[in-house]
Amino acid sequence: MADMKLKKKLEIELEKINTSLKVRISECDDVKKCTNTKEGIWQSLKMAYNLAEKAIEALSCPQEPSTHAQVLAIVREELASTLPHIIQESLATAQSGYSGVKSLHTEKVRHTLVVEKKSEDLGPDGDNKISGEEWITVVKKDLKRKLSNIPVVRANPPKTEGVARLVFKSKEDLGHAEEALKSKYNVTSKSEELRKLNPKITISGLDADIKTKEELVEGVLKKNDTIKTLMENGDEFKAVFMDDKDRFAVLQVSPAIREVIKKAGNRICLGLEMYPVRDRYHVIQCYHCQGFGHTSGSIYCKSKDSDPTCFYCAGSHKSKDCIKKKEKQTGDIRCTNCSHSKNRSEKSDPRHKASDTLCPFYVREKLWVMSRTHSSSDAKNSYQIRVKELMTKRTKT
Repeated sequence: MADMKLKKKLEIELEKINTSLKVRISECDDVKKCTNTKEGIWQSLKMAYNLAEKAIEALSCPQEPSTHAQVLAIVREELASTLPHIIQESLATAQSGYSGVKSLHTEKVRHTLVVEKKSEDLGPDGDNKISGEEWITVVKKDLKRKLSNIPVVRANPPKTEGVARLVFKSKEDLGHAEEALKSKYNVTSKSEELRKLNPKITISGLDADIKTKEELVEGVLKKNDTIKTLMENGDEFKAVFMDDKDRFAVLQVSPAIREVIKKAGNRICLGLEMYPVRDRYHVIQCYHCQGFGHTSGSIYCKSKDSDPTCFYCAGSHKSKDCIKKKEKQTGDIRCTNCSHSKNRSEKSDPRHKASDTLCPFYVREKLWVMSRTHSSSDAKNSYQIRVKELMTKRTKT
């Protein structure tokens, strides 16, 4: 019995280290683009697994409990000392091998320059906002001229705030742009780290005995040792939402814990059952303007002071008051986003609701949410394939 406990303890320890290592490797976006580096990293991972397998194999042999304890101590020590070293070596090789190629530099930092009018250029009412017309006719052309030799990743035109935002790929480019524009405009530079969100998962069909989010988390930790061990070591595992009526909950977990759940067949042991879980990528849509990324009443809603837009027919009324919807006039279905799109293919086919999950605007928003989430590359690829299949099927019918 003592031997079995030691073996289980070692397996949990090795599983935790190997899982964390896999996640760490998968998140190295800047080196994944380099084939040699990726191969080197996975060789390191293979070494880790070989060490783990040897340890478990040693424990499978009939030995004294004291020997098991010694093996456990040795493996812990070896993994702790060896793995960081070989991973750092692989990363260092990649960075040195490609250090001279600027196009492969993908540091996860956004360098932004906010551009607004100077005080002497304010309008008669003291407004320092850049209007849409000014942006098109004057400011955009001026920025192109002044930044002709400086690479710009993206230029975001002024919206409700009335300021333009320029994004650069490096702090050096940001500094050059600030120097070039500060004589004519008020400019504010900012470099911020882009942090990905921890994955969210949905667990459905919860037992009625589970009343609170705290009870749910406690129940999961009691039945899942690996998740408990990771959480005790600082990994995130919390319930962020629970629906009492439909008996489902949303959990936010660390990438390492998400990997553990995947290896368990995307199931979590809770109570007397194994509950299936699925990834959750929540798309936020405004019920007022039908835009994405904000809710109705938000300061980011461009039309918050205007009449609402119907998601069914794109008319200027609340969706719940739409007569065409109530009368099921399917010929009048119209997406307001696609109707006003600058993309010709989108604008030519707006015959779907703004809430349609195959709408190009909805699909783009969901892909963006996935891109901001850790460990979502597989789900993102599967989603894109599924969307293409459904679009093909819809076109044929």
